[in-house]
Amino acid sequence: MFTRKTASWVTSLVVLLISSLGVAQEPDPKDDRAARLEEMTRLIKDLKISDTSRPSADDAVVSPQPLHRWNDPTRDFSDGTLWAFGSVGRPVALGTMELYGTPKGVENWSIELIAVAPGPILGSASGTYLPLGAAYRPGLGGPLRWTPKGNGVEMSAVPGGAGPGISESERLRQMKTIASRITAKEIGPTNGDDQQFELRLLPRPIHRYDEPKKGLLDGAIFVYAYGTNPELLAFVEARSGTDKKAFWSVGFARISRAKLAAQLDGKDVWNCPYTADAAAEEPYHIVRTARVPKE
Repeated sequence: MFTRKTASWVTSLVVLLISSLGVAQEPDPKDDRAARLEEMTRLIKDLKISDTSRPSADDAVVSPQPLHRWNDPTRDFSDGTLWAFGSVGRPVALGTMELYGTPKGVENWSIELIAVAPGPILGSASGTYLPLGAAYRPGLGGPLRWTPKGNGVEMSAVPGGAGPGISESERLRQMKTIASRITAKEIGPTNGDDQQFELRLLPRPIHRYDEPKKGLLDGAIFVYAYGTNPELLAFVEARSGTDKKAFWSVGFARISRAKLAAQLDGKDVWNCPYTADAAAEEPYHIVRTARVPKE
């Protein structure tokens, strides 16, 4: 099987061969990094996502810049970004975009939608989108409609340690410490594959938020990645309890089709199975849309 590790070895070999031949890798002036970001920004802003449990179900505001950007030479895509929807408190949802090629040379954007709000979410976009697994043909597909059921992220109290600090800097240090107590792994890129990949915690949270009126004193999103490719997210939050005593809580969300598992202090605290279709009723949904060729 052509695994991630095999792909990484092959990629390194190709780079060495090119270097030894003295072949310059000139970027395509029509497809540079900045141009791709402009394209991704335009597409992500076309997505309309709202938390229908809030009094005002206006569309959630998308972050002006991606929270995280990456590449993964062990997979056949060339660029990826992660975005947040929502301006107050924990984001309503997160979205990723990755640029993929196809055997026929038709590039397409793969879009992951991750529900993280406690209430029901509605997502939509005009244009032509295909569900995961559908064979691509020009003109095939339709508008996007995402209606995830249930809570996107289930939070639970973090055992041990001191309660949330008074200052923002102290709480950030505490959140980083809690994140470092978590270990995560990805189990097989496909169903039935028992390969395990230890995921690494990126050193800084990609997003920080609060909503004191709802008892959310502080919060941050941490990424557990393969290289820099995000696979699992941890939400570490300081909340005020019914007795007015603040406490730490943590929750998780997938950002991969693979089976995932997380441990806190060596004890199992969360897992999710492999998903074959990532359907529109699920908190984790994947669609594709063809990339419009440049003039």
